[in-house]
Amino acid sequence: MQQANAKGHPDYPLSGDELLAGFNANVTYAGLSQSAVSRLARQIMMIDEMKDLSSFPDSLEPVLA
Repeated sequence: MQQANAKGHPDYPLSGDELLAGFNANVTYAGLSQSAVSRLARQIMMIDEMKDLSSFPDSLEPVLA
């Protein structure tokens, strides 16, 4: 089946696994270790569950340091 939109378009979205793989590839390329990438991905994926986002930038510091 031919798609009218590129993969990642709202009408042809990435799967969760594809999204995570792309995130991992790009963040790893930026120089983060795999463990730091995994922690950052978990934090981002759980952001909807956070009641107060004011501490979110602070939680990234150990990951990005």
